[in-house]
Amino acid sequence: MLNEWRWLYVVFLILTCICSCVSFQVLHSSSPERIISRAPKRGFMTCGLEVTIHIRGKKSGGEDWISTGIDEYQKRLRSTLKLQTKWYKDDSALIQGVKKEKGVIVTLDERGKLLNSKEFSQMMYKMLEDGGSRLHFVIGGAEGLPPSLKTEAKHLISLSKMTFTHQQARLILAEQIYRATEIRKGTGYHK
Repeated sequence: MLNEWRWLYVVFLILTCICSCVSFQVLHSSSPERIISRAPKRGFMTCGLEVTIHIRGKKSGGEDWISTGIDEYQKRLRSTLKLQTKWYKDDSALIQGVKKEKGVIVTLDERGKLLNSKEFSQMMYKMLEDGGSRLHFVIGGAEGLPPSLKTEAKHLISLSKMTFTHQQARLILAEQIYRATEIRKGTGYHK
């Protein structure tokens, strides 16, 4: 009797995951007929999306309002993707940490490509598809990105022509990631 209950529980968990994956695909499909077609486009992975922000610097900079903002966007994104931050104390640790990651790596630099929010959304989902549902953004410290990361970067973007602290860049990036998911869903958040 106990084994039957375990089996039923496993089936329940599998069905729950399948249902949430299908609903995710419907919400995040880029096609206008997203309500009609539930089929994934080009093998797009629909569950377990992870976006990681790799950042050089101190975790606690005395700016609680930034941490509050990041926490809010992580909470809002919880049903769509997992947003996390990895901190590195120096450039060599940042380089080593980024190199061992799987997925697409995007570096943020003032000389990078400027994107509007819709272009960023398209880029983000394309890279999540290409990277097996893993995407990594790299933010340098006060001196910017290490030279080796700049030269090896395949994807280099800029948040603005202006300069921000690494903490502010992290908050702006988190908001743009959230905005990208809302653009993909077609909600009224992005106007």
